Amino acid sequence: MKLTEELIKGINATDGKTCEFSIPRTREGKDRKEELISVLKENHIENIIHVGACGHLNSIQKQLDAGTWFHDRLCNTFSNVIGTDISENAVEYLQKKGKERLYVKDATTEGVFLKKMLCEKQAGDSNAIILPEVIEHIGSPVEFLTKIKENFQGFHIVATVPNAFGSWIIPRVAKKNCEMINSDHKYWFTPFTILKVFHEAGIEIDEIRFCDYSVWDKLLKRNAMCNTLLVKGKL
Repeated sequence: MKLTEELIKGINATDGKTCEFSIPRTREGKDRKEELISVLKENHIENIIHVGACGHLNSIQKQLDAGTWFHDRLCNTFSNVIGTDISENAVEYLQKKGKERLYVKDATTEGVFLKKMLCEKQAGDSNAIILPEVIEHIGSPVEFLTKIKENFQGFHIVATVPNAFGSWIIPRVAKKNCEMINSDHKYWFTPFTILKVFHEAGIEIDEIRFCDYSVWDKLLKRNAMCNTLLVKGKL
């Protein structure tokens, strides 16, 4: 979904007035990983920095065994991919498994190093930094994204986050009066608030996509209740 003038006006507003974000009913996205790869291909991306590349240490081996570890999928799809993660244990574990071009680096402070490892000469408009399921783990997302912009000027940026309105969340709250959440998550995001966070960081997002539908989402065509939001912009 491309951002409308009305939506952009709402994102830019600071007056505290209530605004309504109308979401199209037609189903747009698919699995978040497939959609992220589609976005990269559509924008002719060749060089990729994958932030949070390792994932949770306790689930890495299971994903490797099942062939679902996402960084592998990226490396098999694109010719120039590096991964960065702040978990030294996770990077070391994967390096022992023969996984290369993984670095224990903080993308907010090690931009020069990561760009050098990506390629000595960044090719024009073909670079991207991706943050799949990362931002909800960050204590200060606006500050984090501001530093990402400072470090990777000119790069495309693609990020995915869980949707607070997701159809796997709302029924549990309504029926069981409980919240189910990853214990390392700091925030829930809605379509509007994830766009607002990027705007506050000085990053203008040009598109938001809706991914990971349940059976009911497909039948009712409720994009607002998809389980994952994907945003794409330029740094």
